[in-house]
Amino acid sequence: EAERLLSDAQHQIVVLEPNKVTADRIRASLAARGIYGRQIQIITAPSNGMLLSKYWANLVQSDDLESFPDSILDQAIEAVRPYTGVLRVRPTDERAAVLKKAVAPRLEFATRTSEPWIEFHRNSPPEGYDDWTHETAGPANTFANRDALVKAPLGLLWFSGYIDRFYTPEFHFQHFRSPYPLVSAGRMFLITGKYMNAVDAYTGNFLWKIEMPLTERVKWRYMDSRVYSRPYDRNYIATPDVLYIIFEDEIHLISAETGKQLDVFTIPAQIANTDEASIWTEVRLAGDSLCCVIDNTLACLDRHSGKLRWQRPSSRAGSTYALGGAALYGVDFDAPPNVFRGERTPRKQSTLFRLDLNTGE
Repeated sequence: EAERLLSDAQHQIVVLEPNKVTADRIRASLAARGIYGRQIQIITAPSNGMLLSKYWANLVQSDDLESFPDSILDQAIEAVRPYTGVLRVRPTDERAAVLKKAVAPRLEFATRTSEPWIEFHRNSPPEGYDDWTHETAGPANTFANRDALVKAPLGLLWFSGYIDRFYTPEFHFQHFRSPYPLVSAGRMFLITGKYMNAVDAYTGNFLWKIEMPLTERVKWRYMDSRVYSRPYDRNYIATPDVLYIIFEDEIHLISAETGKQLDVFTIPAQIANTDEASIWTEVRLAGDSLCCVIDNTLACLDRHSGKLRWQRPSSRAGSTYALGGAALYGVDFDAPPNVFRGERTPRKQSTLFRLDLNTGE
């Protein structure tokens, strides 16, 4: 099976071989062919088991689990990458039944028979995992999610390689302030200058990169290193299937899996300002509702089609909001005093309101 996977240059293969003599013979054979080390490595598994990192393997397969100690079973399960990973064993292996029993209570696994294998598919993340879909964590603007898995002491999961060399533009060194990374369905998205990058959050593999149009907003974000001047409500939003990249008057819908452009949303004609250019601000997503502020109007669009569902003009100079459950919690406000224009009196008037997210009522 390892030989078959070698024919596909996309795979990086690690072979655990319990017999040292056999391991040395395979290494020598692969080295003679000039392919050992880069795409495939042979590790001699000690009799007392091994310490393997979690989540790093897209495929874990064994023809003979009986050759390994009992401790390898739990590690084999944990090594499988969430969402797409598969653990594959022979149905004739006596330990196949042990694996079935071990994964039965774990809701992220599904057991399937695919001759001549029994496969354990890890279709979802471990219990306690949570995404980071907005730069403020989620549409509620809490800057904290519900992840219960990340706890001290922390350990190294992967070495990044490619992304580290391009994450910080050379001329900025450590002063550059990129937007906060987002994570959804095991993919991590990062804006670096004028590029959008996608990385496998579990393995560190680089997935794709696209060049964004160099609009004024992109150029400003690229050049401005002041952390206090960086907005976090108008850059991007991540979902398991679509990445929403926000520009001045457009939102580009990008396939989260491939980086291909799926659609472009423009500002609805019912809201667009005829006197001057309108821009997207405070864009947040919950369920199928894509909410935003355009000029002084709060609006909700269908996240799939971009069709306007409802709109609500502010009763004051502007509006801000957060999403929670099926509700939108907002504040109409007047801008604070502009000290550069000699204003000193605070404008404390504001209106707090709650809307039905689906209807705007």
